[in-house]
Amino acid sequence: MVNNNQSKFNHFDKTMITKEQIKQFHNNGVLHLKNVMDKQQLALLRDIADSLEKQALSRQNKPLFDDSNISLELFTPVLHRIKHIHRHAPLSLLALLTSDQLNHIKSVLCSEDALPTAEMMIFKQALSQAEIPWHQDFIESSSTHSIITIGIYLDDSQVGDGNVQFIPGTHNEKQDICGLIHGGKPLGQLTEFDVQAGDIVVHNPMVVHRSGLMQQHEKRRTLYYEFRTLENIKSQDTWPAEFIEMRQQLMNLAENYTNVITRQSKEVGELCIQESINDIFEITLSNIPANYCQCK
Repeated sequence: MVNNNQSKFNHFDKTMITKEQIKQFHNNGVLHLKNVMDKQQLALLRDIADSLEKQALSRQNKPLFDDSNISLELFTPVLHRIKHIHRHAPLSLLALLTSDQLNHIKSVLCSEDALPTAEMMIFKQALSQAEIPWHQDFIESSSTHSIITIGIYLDDSQVGDGNVQFIPGTHNEKQDICGLIHGGKPLGQLTEFDVQAGDIVVHNPMVVHRSGLMQQHEKRRTLYYEFRTLENIKSQDTWPAEFIEMRQQLMNLAENYTNVITRQSKEVGELCIQESINDIFEITLSNIPANYCQCK
């Protein structure tokens, strides 16, 4: 029997993002949306995160381990990231891909035809040395209105506790990161949000940002989705020709799965869906380098 609670990602105020907020996002490259996920949705996402972390650290699931970034700190394994999250998460997470929340955000801040091109979960542990310096995620000739990254916070992220900091307005072109850091000029007004569990922070991948060490909380998990317009995906000369088809197939699988569990059907065909998802993630992309300071 399918648990219908798995599909409850679809109550969302579609007027939540105002015209002023849209303008603010395109001007600054970042936007904080409050109270997007409710307690039931958060509980589902946290259960998924806890299960995946336990599996990754056990090393018993090789595909999951291969998609995980794990380091040793004081002889203790620490998980930092799981990429290709839908390859490893339970199928219940597919409902999030077709939810009103994500569909509305990507439609008004990017495009209705935007497809998910990357998805990962970031794990930040207390006192872990995984400090992220100032950078741009990658450089695009034109990222305005064509790429967004949606960060869903599973835990609180308070100002001053290793939170993500942004330099507004730096998303329209490649920045001299070394000059920003070592140039002797003030960085300008930084943007840092007091984020509560269930909030979403959307950013343009080219906005300059960083995060420091976390000390006040045990852990912080953030589920990230990158969305790109069809036009942007087609402009990527090094990406496989079948990438768009595979990503459209992922969205179709998510929609079909969500429709089935909404009808409380007893037959979902989970094995068939999982096999199709595995095929989708066999299509890999070349790594796009971030823009960091290269000074030593």
